[in-house]
Amino acid sequence: MSLGWKFSSAARASDHKSRAGPRRTRSVIAVVTILGLGLLALVLSLQAHATPPTPQTLFGTLDTQPTTIAAEAATSDVSMAMLELDWARFEPSPGVFSASYVSGMKSQLQAYQAAGMKVTLALGTYDPPSWVSSLADSSYVDQTGAKSTDANFVFSAAVRQAAATYMAHIAASFPLSSFYAIRLTSGGNGEVLYPGGGTYWAFDNAALTGKGLAAGMTRNPDPKWTPGTPGLSQAQISAWVKWYVGGLDNVTNWQMQTLSGLGFKGYYETVTPGSGRRPDGLAQTEQQNLSNDGITGVGAVWNLYYAMLPTKTNVIAYISSVADNSGGNNTCQSTDDSVSLTSPVADSWSATRWIARIAHQYGLLVGGENSGYGMPSSLDSFYTDTSSSGMMATAIALAHTCGFKVFYWAHDIHLWDGTLPFSLYASTIAPYAADAPNNLALAGTATASNTLAGFPASYANDNGGGSYWQAANSTATLTLQLSKSQPVDRVILELPQSWGTRNQTITVDGSTNGTTWTTLVPAANYTFTMGSNAIAIPFAATTETYLRLDISGNNVQGVPQIAEFQVYDN
Repeated sequence: MSLGWKFSSAARASDHKSRAGPRRTRSVIAVVTILGLGLLALVLSLQAHATPPTPQTLFGTLDTQPTTIAAEAATSDVSMAMLELDWARFEPSPGVFSASYVSGMKSQLQAYQAAGMKVTLALGTYDPPSWVSSLADSSYVDQTGAKSTDANFVFSAAVRQAAATYMAHIAASFPLSSFYAIRLTSGGNGEVLYPGGGTYWAFDNAALTGKGLAAGMTRNPDPKWTPGTPGLSQAQISAWVKWYVGGLDNVTNWQMQTLSGLGFKGYYETVTPGSGRRPDGLAQTEQQNLSNDGITGVGAVWNLYYAMLPTKTNVIAYISSVADNSGGNNTCQSTDDSVSLTSPVADSWSATRWIARIAHQYGLLVGGENSGYGMPSSLDSFYTDTSSSGMMATAIALAHTCGFKVFYWAHDIHLWDGTLPFSLYASTIAPYAADAPNNLALAGTATASNTLAGFPASYANDNGGGSYWQAANSTATLTLQLSKSQPVDRVILELPQSWGTRNQTITVDGSTNGTTWTTLVPAANYTFTMGSNAIAIPFAATTETYLRLDISGNNVQGVPQIAEFQVYDN
């Protein structure tokens, strides 16, 4: 199960004067205000930022497809991919790890790396194996005695120990140095949340008694009190809320410590959805003894969560609901940091603007993803709107004005299945993307051993995916002389995207003088898949002046064909 689809059932928590609105959720009803002035605010913001500053954002996709990643790398500023693991498939029985599943995921990682992508890891703990349910205190329990289907990562030491073993095996299978970032959730949920349902999930045995409690956690400070009823002072209720939200901080920090101990040194993305409960809204619900407050019940009090997070180094405050129509999608402004986190002025801000303001308060980086297609379906027409008022333009405007370090489009499949054109994403992010790797082939000269009239070798490095070189014979070599001797570590080959799927057998050779050749990649059969029609071929870093493709076995045309022969050094 991909992380992207799991998110379709994760929470969207927001607080805009307690009005109800759309949300992507498993059992929690989102509260989002859709302001009528949203589109006007967006237009004004885009006008104000017509000339972008120095590019800074890394762009990627959720549920990244290995079959299209080479095309994305070859034709756009997309530079991030996401490897999305699934604990249930990785470890179907305690201590038994699926070699076939791991092998398949390694192949995906290699495809991303071959395309030169930075790779983010999603742990997949939100989909635990069925055997986890037999562990002590494996389920959250609310004040009514109801049990959740989410694995109890906050309170259960046994659940955390099982997850730690799983993470250690991830590190053994995929060196964590391979990853640019790791997404962090509350473990059993797809985002940093408790289960939904309008109740509070702090009444399992470990939470109440401290027996079997996860390290660093303290037991429920008021185990006999039931949220929604009198019995505590306002100061005690406020302390209880901080303890409850602090459980999400504890499980986040535990994951950071565990992964850092396994060798990870990159960024942590804390996946926080929606606006959450704003300070004045929290004060009001505390005065009502936390009565039926589904937003505070899932722990979505982001100003408290980020304030109490023990480790803030290399943390990206990650908004998993960019362009969800909260706050009319109003963008960040240069004066936002002068607005206090307790000011009601911020109540009208979008979720993205609000969490970005919190991040700035605590020295955190900012990133995020848009609301996905069908999550919720009420936003689908907004999602498919390709105009400057659509979700894509809106989300990128938010990412730009709020200074995102990373942004991922949800989801990659919908950029290729006809829902939206990938070219729209490529053109929308182009003004704001961090510098992409330089295609060294553009400054080179292409020649071929034989050529069909009208399809010269120069078409293979003219930066035009519609033109192509075609050989006259069933086998041919296509040679690229670089502008100078320089480091290289991969080639990306393209055919026109509209062409049908076809295979070609290709060998990659390198030379420093054009006479003596070394095989960099032995002959292999490669599939150019219709729609993307690009492949990535990585090899050990080397310094070359010439690169040569020996091509045969085109099962459609019968002769070698290449539209773009790209060369990179990562």
